[in-house]
Amino acid sequence: MSFLWSALSGWTVVLLLAAGISIPYLARLLRWSSLAPHYGLGLLLPLAATLHAALPMSQLRMAAFDATGLTLATGALALMVWQTGLGLALRSAGGSERRNLRRRHFVTMTILAALVLGHIGLNRA
Repeated sequence: MSFLWSALSGWTVVLLLAAGISIPYLARLLRWSSLAPHYGLGLLLPLAATLHAALPMSQLRMAAFDATGLTLATGALALMVWQTGLGLALRSAGGSERRNLRRRHFVTMTILAALVLGHIGLNRA
């Protein structure tokens, strides 16, 4: 059961991440006036990723997984928290500060996606 939980929760987090990444692009394309779903997913993702990691860690099954993949996952989780902070700062920023924060938010998203893909490649179900 724990393997099933880990696999399902992991793929759920991946789908949430993909949705969170795509929403701003869809919003621009479809001329949506609100990024509320993006904000909500941004707050939900670190929690969902932590829950995904909780079961295998609580059962001390970590030796069954690739250490590099777990390191990538740990980095991705830390980056999700950082990304959430950037997103919150971005909501109230203006002018050149907003441009700089958007750039950092985008770069962080790219690194985060690479870390998650690396984790999946090394520790996939």
